[in-house]
Amino acid sequence: MNSVLQAFSSSPNFYAFICAVVTYISSSLENENIDENSVCATTSLKRVLDQLQHKYADSGLKPGPLNTRKLSNDLCKYNKSFAKAIHEQQDAHEFLHFLLEAVEKDIEEVCSYNMGRIFFDITTKADDELMKVSEKPSSPLSGRLINEMTCLTCYRESPPSSAVFSVLSLPIVSRLNSETSNSRNLHTLSSLWSSLEEYTSSERIDGVFCHHCKAKTTVRRRITIEKVPKVLCLHLNRKYFHLKAHKMIKIEQHVEFPQKLDISPFLFYNRKRWYDDTLARSPQSNGALYELVGVIVHHGASNGGHYTAYRKLNEKKWVNTSDTHVVPTSIHEVLRSNLYIGVFERV
Repeated sequence: MNSVLQAFSSSPNFYAFICAVVTYISSSLENENIDENSVCATTSLKRVLDQLQHKYADSGLKPGPLNTRKLSNDLCKYNKSFAKAIHEQQDAHEFLHFLLEAVEKDIEEVCSYNMGRIFFDITTKADDELMKVSEKPSSPLSGRLINEMTCLTCYRESPPSSAVFSVLSLPIVSRLNSETSNSRNLHTLSSLWSSLEEYTSSERIDGVFCHHCKAKTTVRRRITIEKVPKVLCLHLNRKYFHLKAHKMIKIEQHVEFPQKLDISPFLFYNRKRWYDDTLARSPQSNGALYELVGVIVHHGASNGGHYTAYRKLNEKKWVNTSDTHVVPTSIHEVLRSNLYIGVFERV
């Protein structure tokens, strides 16, 4: 929990989003009969972020050790899985999903109530209520992917489908690995750029039903980014199932990542046609340039360990945070770390 909160506290867009959600909730709580306990997680989260950003005047908090007990208790009300594992070591990637889901549930709780008033309260000004619904905050982590599939028998393209994402989980092990691969000769990817190339490159999939061929055929599938988020969260999947040993192993290899990242070559409109995975020579940026603001690092084996975080305080200052320590560090030290989750702010 601590590593995720520390890493995301350096994202201005994420903090602004949480403040907007709290304002959205408060505006409905002031005049309406909404159960405050049903929309409490985001308020608790904002108080923690206030303390991390030293906004004591706004929150009424004083400098000192970070207390996340109320936030933990509030999250337990939203997710039974989180409640069962609250006293156990949790994966930072999984906790991040718990946290984002809780915030979205708070938004939907208020939105649903406002929609209900439109249809069931004849004294309500419908235009005002619709405005409240339409002005609900949207997550800065929200982006959209495009999934393209082309049959390699008839070469017909299926209509592309889209999917919303908050976190992109990228491979660190290449698809080139065979079932006989072991941990010593795994073909791993050396950079974050290579992981993005692997994620957005085409792959062959057998046994997919083609409506034109009326049979199962081999298709070529490719996933690209259609809509870029304000906050880009990249997760490196360092876990790999070792077929010979029949167990999950962790890939400890250092993966190079930049301080500034331009993902425009991986956008849907900058890719060439499906049969060519070559990156566009002069891709359109489309606001796809990002700057690193937070890094989460996992220490230990695949089934346990400890998380620490690097967070950007300003243009010249970074700190390395653990459960009980906050140590000044440099961007050079950050870039040498074994990234597990990276938080990038759009510039």
